[in-house]
Amino acid sequence: MKTYIIRRLLLNIPVLFLITIGTFGMLRLTPGDVVLAQMTDVGTIKKEDVEIIRKQLGLDKPFLQEYGHWVSKMFRGDMGRSLRGGYNVRDQLFHTLPISIELGIIAIIIGVLVGWPIGIISAIRQNSISDYIGRLFAIGGLSFPDFWLATMFVVFVPLYLGYLPRLSYIPLTEDPLANIQQFIWPGLIMGVRMSATTMRMLRSTMLEVLRQDYIRTAWSKGLRERAVLTR
Repeated sequence: MKTYIIRRLLLNIPVLFLITIGTFGMLRLTPGDVVLAQMTDVGTIKKEDVEIIRKQLGLDKPFLQEYGHWVSKMFRGDMGRSLRGGYNVRDQLFHTLPISIELGIIAIIIGVLVGWPIGIISAIRQNSISDYIGRLFAIGGLSFPDFWLATMFVVFVPLYLGYLPRLSYIPLTEDPLANIQQFIWPGLIMGVRMSATTMRMLRSTMLEVLRQDYIRTAWSKGLRERAVLTR
């Protein structure tokens, strides 16, 4: 097991190298120039000004030298500054990380609370009306993209229900109730797909286990359904 873990960790090194160099190279191959994009609001663009900004951003260096400089800064924890906004990327990442973590936790909780009961009922009542409804829910949850559900919520909920959560972030430590009210809807939207995936996986796994010999033995001994399913 230890050898397997070490091997998998070592295999991540070339993968990370290919991902970083591919992403870094796309910025060079993509048509356009970030410096020109920054100066679009300026009336007159001088070539000297463009060269100065390119030198300040380090874009005047060869590709490999620029890539090596970027990698060395990443190992030191310096993620640089945004080419468009000018803000520190690391500070922005740590500022938004708690929001992403909280949203992910809420989505997981909703996915488990919704997906588990539907998956269990669908498995133990295979080919029944409840099973068909559960599978229909799973297909719909996997078919509707998250961004489409979010767009439908933003458009129709304020229009027909007159409700729109506060857009500015409310920290959990400042007002827990308002924070939960703010995150419950995006968490529900993200949890729909997760609950659909959880339901399908749980249903398939339960059906496989319910066909095992020891389960048939438990049924033949006259154990109740609740005992068989829970134990």
